Amino acid sequence: MKKTILFPVIIILAILATGFFFFTKYQQELGLKNFYKLTLEDPLFYSSFFDSKGWKKATEDLRKSEDELKKTNMEIYLKAPSTSEKEKNNYISTLKETNLFPYQFLQDLILINKKTKEFLKNPSQKLGKELLSLYDNASDSYIQDVQDKISTLEKIDKQKKIMNNYVLFIASVSSYGITLNDFLTIRENGYKLKEETVERRRCLSGKDPCLAAPQNSDKINVFIDSFNANFDLKGRKIDFIKNSFPISYYPNDTYGPYKIKSSCWQDQNSENWVYFVFFQNKNGETSAAPKLATQNYYEKIPTNTDSEINKAFLKRGFNFQYQVEAMPYQCLDLAFFPKLLVLDFIRQSLKSGKITQGNLLKNNDYKILIENQFGSMTLIINLIPETLESLRLRIMLDKKPVPEEYLLMVRSHYSIFFFPFAKSIWRIDKKLQYVLPKEKWPLINPIYFTFDDLKRLGYSEKDQKRFDMGNSNDFFRSLLEGK
Repeated sequence: MKKTILFPVIIILAILATGFFFFTKYQQELGLKNFYKLTLEDPLFYSSFFDSKGWKKATEDLRKSEDELKKTNMEIYLKAPSTSEKEKNNYISTLKETNLFPYQFLQDLILINKKTKEFLKNPSQKLGKELLSLYDNASDSYIQDVQDKISTLEKIDKQKKIMNNYVLFIASVSSYGITLNDFLTIRENGYKLKEETVERRRCLSGKDPCLAAPQNSDKINVFIDSFNANFDLKGRKIDFIKNSFPISYYPNDTYGPYKIKSSCWQDQNSENWVYFVFFQNKNGETSAAPKLATQNYYEKIPTNTDSEINKAFLKRGFNFQYQVEAMPYQCLDLAFFPKLLVLDFIRQSLKSGKITQGNLLKNNDYKILIENQFGSMTLIINLIPETLESLRLRIMLDKKPVPEEYLLMVRSHYSIFFFPFAKSIWRIDKKLQYVLPKEKWPLINPIYFTFDDLKRLGYSEKDQKRFDMGNSNDFFRSLLEGK
């Protein structure tokens, strides 16, 4: 009797197990198919045309430059006679414990871009799970780095009450409070990336539908509009501005200009035109430097100064110093810079016949590049060490360390390195603020003057050309050498 009952039960269990096996297999196959489609059309942490080798070298050079800057800054700070031991300890610990740039996250991007290509070439459950694991690591690195910056700014604020302090740029104004709020928004985006990874893990398993983020048609349309825009401004001023771009020490040609939008130059129209040049940095790597095509800016040199640099300018008869206003340390809203390079990359691709304009958005690689815009970003990363070296030389000359909060706010370039412009990384609808609206600017005496301002003050184009010191780093080194 028992055998008679047991046999059907075994048969039923075997059928159920077989059914479960085939259902699970079907579920995984469907999940892999959908996960592949999602990764192809809406990847995370990915941009096409990503230069892994150049990226690795660029981030290594970046870390070395940060270390050199911090070392010089700490040496000068420790020599300050009016600084208490407690202040010195706080300053040193802050610089040692908080990176300016999210190095681990930047390294994670290399691994993810390699793994994404591997998965798309040969999709499997194994590679999909490995990719998801890398997503987790990258999200953690992203959150950890911005959390370190939040904690550090909050700690500094307890010591010095800095949140309402303004920071003046060439044509914009911000505050540490704005930066802290931006960091909080970046952290929120990091949490969203964690949620996305969980959803994609369920997608790969076949348990949940694979939902791609909607295509940002506005961003693509704005990009295409910028690409097709024609720079047709004429006149002596435009020619002078292009010729005053310091290409004397940038040996390559000037590219552009391209139409971009940024809150960096609030005294200009919302649309700006920007040139850029490629040049070799001190490590022999190719960098890119941007410059407005429609305006020059000059900083007034104060006559009552204890700055060795300012004294050197005044001694040479410089009342003003020419400033390249689109350099990364002159503003917080730098999302235009990656876009600028992608615009030129695509123009060169069209010129060489690699793609036609009609197929631009039909080609998935170019569509992903437009949506994410960090495939060419090695050129930007290579520029940052040059600017950090310039700051380091200034510190040495004037024997004045820069505040740690300034480094975190301005020199971390968070509008680039946390990728709020990239669809595959920025997954929330919130935007970063960066700057104060012009109507909320504090009342201040002007520090920066435009080409037009100096013309009204009686300075000729010849005078303005004299205010360009050329390569700032070479100039600073000559001062250090007593020349």
